[in-house]
Amino acid sequence: MPKDSFSVAIACSHRTESLDATLHALAELEYDHGFEIIIIDDKAWEGRQGAAIRAKRAGLLIRYISLPGISKASAWNVALQESGGEYMAFLDDGCIPASDWLTAYNAAFGEWTTGVAGGPDCAPKHASIFERSLDYVLNSFIGTLGTRTGVSAALTYYPRMWNMAARKEALRLAGGFDESASESPEVMMISRLRRIGYKAAYQPAAQVERGRAGLLGFLSRTFRLSAERGRGTAQPGLSRIYLGALTGLLVVLGASAVPRSENHLALWASAGYGIILAWAGIHAAIRTRNPLAAMIVPPLMLVHHLMHLTGYALGLLRRLIPSTDGTKSRSTDGLCKKTRNSCV
Repeated sequence: MPKDSFSVAIACSHRTESLDATLHALAELEYDHGFEIIIIDDKAWEGRQGAAIRAKRAGLLIRYISLPGISKASAWNVALQESGGEYMAFLDDGCIPASDWLTAYNAAFGEWTTGVAGGPDCAPKHASIFERSLDYVLNSFIGTLGTRTGVSAALTYYPRMWNMAARKEALRLAGGFDESASESPEVMMISRLRRIGYKAAYQPAAQVERGRAGLLGFLSRTFRLSAERGRGTAQPGLSRIYLGALTGLLVVLGASAVPRSENHLALWASAGYGIILAWAGIHAAIRTRNPLAAMIVPPLMLVHHLMHLTGYALGLLRRLIPSTDGTKSRSTDGLCKKTRNSCV
């Protein structure tokens, strides 16, 4: 493939309609250097293969690979093995990239030290007020401390694998994606990239629309991601934030149990946090131009923080308590090798 070409990897995890929507958006991209699409299907659904065939007939350069039961990290590693482009770009099915998505990523790699780049994801324009409120929680500074927008001065930026691009050479040098991580396998790969001299860049123009999970899916993923961080295998550098928050919470709970009328620490802490949540709700209502967000965002933000803290605490306990069965966690430094069942 020509210089500055991309291999766009799509790992399937949703319905056929989601893949159709992503492929349609990719067909509308305005990019002059060429790109191919590699679809990794973890369930071998005929509908997904049909979507790939239709897109190929429409003129897209597509390879469909069926690997039932494959993990997301393994799927990305297979795509890396099969890719022909100079750069890799990663999407989930159902993500709708902007028309200049690849152009923006190509510009991000103008500096040779940039090994990986990421862009923002937002709720679809037709999303409900609940989805837009959830979008606010997931992207606001109060919800993420700036880790998803590249603006945090205290925390390192880590692109997310549903909207990310990287130099293929850098990915290979870093050993591919970490197949031992149950959540966010891209994080350890990015950490290795940093250690060998590459940096991660935030590219605000590389935007995708991404549907939000329901409430249970949102809470479940938040809990699992934080548990992975507690085990020390996801997003290094956040431990001091989690430990500080847990310590503060324990201090406040301990102070509230002291039977002294002059002890107002718990009251002031609760009032301060309540003011922050209320301010977030007002800001979300202004941002979404819908007053309902002022009522939806504060409780969503509260449970978001609680899931983070409880998940991290559980993961930390699992790391501190030795395994009773003597097994060791599996780590993968090299690229995986899988047998393709079918290709288009």
